[in-house]
Amino acid sequence: MDDAGGAKGSRGDHDQAYRVDQDIGLHDLPLRDDLRGQTPYGAPQLEVPIRLNVNENPYPPSEALVHDIAGAVAEVAGGLNRYPDREAWALRADLADYIAEREGV
Repeated sequence: MDDAGGAKGSRGDHDQAYRVDQDIGLHDLPLRDDLRGQTPYGAPQLEVPIRLNVNENPYPPSEALVHDIAGAVAEVAGGLNRYPDREAWALRADLADYIAEREGV
C-alpha cells in the first residue's frame, strides 16, 4: 500500500508520475534556435464559401478513398472494446527497427 491507501503501482501513482505542469509556455519547449521568438501561424476565420487558408478542400474525397477508409475502420471496429497495449510493444519494435536501420546498427 502507498501513503494514500492505494496499492503500489495503482492509478494514483501513475497520475502523479505523469502529471503535466499547466504553466508550460513556448520558452519551455525544445525548439530549434531559428524558431525561437517566432509567432505561431494562426489562420484567420473568414466568412467565405471556401476557406483555403485553413486547408479546406472544395472537393469531396474520392469514392476510392471513402471505400479505403471505411474498410480500414471495419477491420479495427471489432476490437474497439479493448484497451490498447499499454506497453506499446509493437510501437517499440517498429521504432527500434527504424533507428537500427537509420543508424546502421
